[in-house]
Amino acid sequence: MRRILLPLVLLFSATFAAIWFYAQTTLSGALDDLASASDPAPVSVGGHAVGGFPARLSADLQDVVVRSETGAPVWQGATLTAGVDTYNPTRLSVAFPPVQTITIAQIPLTLSTVDMALDARASLGLFLPLEFATVTARDLMLDAPDIQPLRADTLDLALTHAGGESYDVAGVLSDITLPDDLRAAIDPDSTLPAQMAGVTLDATVTLTNTLNRVSAKALPQVTQLDLRSIETTWGPLGLSATGQVDVDPQGFPTGTITLTLRDYEALLDRLIGAGIIPSNQAFLVQMLARSASDGGADLMLPITMTQGEARLGGSIPLGTWQLYRQ
Repeated sequence: MRRILLPLVLLFSATFAAIWFYAQTTLSGALDDLASASDPAPVSVGGHAVGGFPARLSADLQDVVVRSETGAPVWQGATLTAGVDTYNPTRLSVAFPPVQTITIAQIPLTLSTVDMALDARASLGLFLPLEFATVTARDLMLDAPDIQPLRADTLDLALTHAGGESYDVAGVLSDITLPDDLRAAIDPDSTLPAQMAGVTLDATVTLTNTLNRVSAKALPQVTQLDLRSIETTWGPLGLSATGQVDVDPQGFPTGTITLTLRDYEALLDRLIGAGIIPSNQAFLVQMLARSASDGGADLMLPITMTQGEARLGGSIPLGTWQLYRQ
């Protein structure tokens, strides 16, 4: 029996090692191509190291840049570690760098976090389509040019394949601390809690393509957003939104998002005092709000969008909106 068992063990070990080193060589070659590409790729790396034998296949990446279709950077990080367990190759884990740069509308935002990580599960198949993913982080701080930082205690975000090109998104950003100057403008007498309770999100996003292992070559774009709820509370004040929009290939939305303001008069007074609602529009906003509330404490306001042209309550222009796309 031992004479049979030993060769089988050796054969299995040799086969496993050969498969692992083949995967390591293939991954290293692909990362080499990204590092040496002359034209900006959707995802590029400055350097890499692949290892983890025998339990994992992991890659430590340096100077990672994700670019939009125009080649402009939208995400940058000095390091990124991604890997799969060899006994479960459909499960991916990613450790993000403590400092990331995210560029939105040509505005660079610096996101600092502790232990930000992604855990994803894919279905078996040639392209490994994504089934489920979570992102968690704690001690978040978001910095923007000329603005004091926004802080939050924890982030929990989940993405679940809902069929076709659609994905359910649910998330909680807890215990938000506003920048000191914004807090002082909105709440000069410090009558509200030091932290907002947080933001909860429940939505479905439809993309141009499913998310899979080749998505980095052509990042999918949003074609529809079904916002079931996004809500935040700050003491007696509350703001929530729901609605649905379609997004054209240029990123311009068409649809309606309805805002619900709890204790809206107090909230409007604070937003006007802080300058968030311009003083030249304050009277019109207040009159519109009072007529739409029917004397209640809560106010529902629709934001209608037609090919990006947005209006509040159908009459107040909000400018042209274009959905940010990677």
